[in-house]
Amino acid sequence: MTLRDLARWAVYPVLMGATLFVAACAPAWGWPLDGTLAGLQVVAWIAVFWTERALPYRQQWLRGRGDVAADIAFLVSTIVTFELTRALVDLPPLAGLRAPVWPVHWPLAAQLPLALAVVELGNYVVHRWQHEHGGWLWRLHASHHSAPRLYWLNSARNHPLDVALAALVGVTPLVVFGIGEHALALVLAFQGMHGLLQHSNIDVRLGPLNWVVSMAEVHRWHHSPNVAQSNANYGQLLLIWDVLLGTRKVPSGQEPPVATGMVEST
Repeated sequence: MTLRDLARWAVYPVLMGATLFVAACAPAWGWPLDGTLAGLQVVAWIAVFWTERALPYRQQWLRGRGDVAADIAFLVSTIVTFELTRALVDLPPLAGLRAPVWPVHWPLAAQLPLALAVVELGNYVVHRWQHEHGGWLWRLHASHHSAPRLYWLNSARNHPLDVALAALVGVTPLVVFGIGEHALALVLAFQGMHGLLQHSNIDVRLGPLNWVVSMAEVHRWHHSPNVAQSNANYGQLLLIWDVLLGTRKVPSGQEPPVATGMVEST
């Protein structure tokens, strides 16, 4: 096995593992959770940006296509919209609807996968509806599929209302169920790093974990201009609902198309 092969397999567990470790240890170190999350996101941008250059999946995706300025604007909009939506979820009357059913006594390592599965269920339903039923929900989501290539900033190429909708269907159930602040911080840390790696131009490998985690090897097919290929693999974090409901589709022995984007849904 070459050094490049080792790097392919190490990228995801090293970057994600480091992110979750810092988020998990932050309170013990006396670090504020919100400040830690912000710092981790900046570090994630830098780490993924440079890893793309050291271990690119496609050389042609390293070159800008007049998309960088637009993607930076989308990034700012996505951050602002997501934080405003999070603040809204914490305000009455939603805060008053909380039911203390979340297993807060579980170790964080057990709470995290449960929380990710809950977040993913709402996002899966909305995401699949957007692609398969069109209408105004698809028009909100179409911005995400307008990217001319895949690279780290694509994770933030979203319409503000699409960001708000995803945050509401994903975060609201956790808040209503009574998830703790620390466990929620781990979910947000996971989302931040995962979204970058999922859309990155990094030659990453996950092997059998591609049946569990919605990573770049599978997600690139979702950005195919061929609707028959892109109307699948709806998981944004996990693929468990795609596997259970039969929408995980990865053509055997083929590479995803170089061209990305989609002009319409079915």
